[in-house]
Amino acid sequence: MELSLAIKHIYSSLTDVDFLVQDDGNWPYIKWYNTEVTQPTQAELETAWAEFQPIQQEQTRQTNIRNDIANTLIDFKWGKFKIRKKDFAPIIAQFMDVKEYDVNPVNVLDYYYTPVPFTYQDFLDFKALVSAAQTAILIKNS
Repeated sequence: MELSLAIKHIYSSLTDVDFLVQDDGNWPYIKWYNTEVTQPTQAELETAWAEFQPIQQEQTRQTNIRNDIANTLIDFKWGKFKIRKKDFAPIIAQFMDVKEYDVNPVNVLDYYYTPVPFTYQDFLDFKALVSAAQTAILIKNS
């Protein structure tokens, strides 16, 4: 149990100035500096930790998913496309210029800002690769 997180879950208004959790190597203990708020009991801390731990695990899982997506490079034929929030939307916006069933390629800039010629079928193939990569990330982090 992380005592400081459990205490902040009970008393969300407290700051690090109000208490200090020290670990002497054997048992962690709390130095309570705030005289206006009573120090929580062991039972309150355990209850708070039981409530907070699933929230923390879900936040960690979501962070891992975001990081994995941000660090994913998708190799696609001629270029490499990186799925990042800030890069992915402009790449998708560039695909708007690709007309359905058109065989004339449209240049799309990849992660290295190299123009990559894309046709409609290339767009469908790339979309499938992105979907597969995102599904793999979600399965890995589930």
